[in-house]
Amino acid sequence: MIGKLSGLLSLHLNSEDKYFYPVLLSHYNPEIRKKALEFTNETGDLSQKFANFKSEYMQAKNIKENPEKFIEDFSKINTALRQRIEREEKYLYPLI
Repeated sequence: MIGKLSGLLSLHLNSEDKYFYPVLLSHYNPEIRKKALEFTNETGDLSQKFANFKSEYMQAKNIKENPEKFIEDFSKINTALRQRIEREEKYLYPLI
């Protein structure tokens, strides 16, 4: 399940980080540039955080050895993703 999620999520996050946000950072509208910079500074490392999560938990034994840590780490990633999506939809996309 983590591998499947990773395939979808990594592609999306990497595309945003490499293509979407760089375009917005050079946008003619200063409000869009400012908001893109704000989001990049706040969540720009999310794809790396998810890659670390995936690397740690791709093997089921790592989850079984410490399920509490897995739940805690998953909760952090899940919260960060939800916040990024919600903030993009509420603040960034309307500007665009």
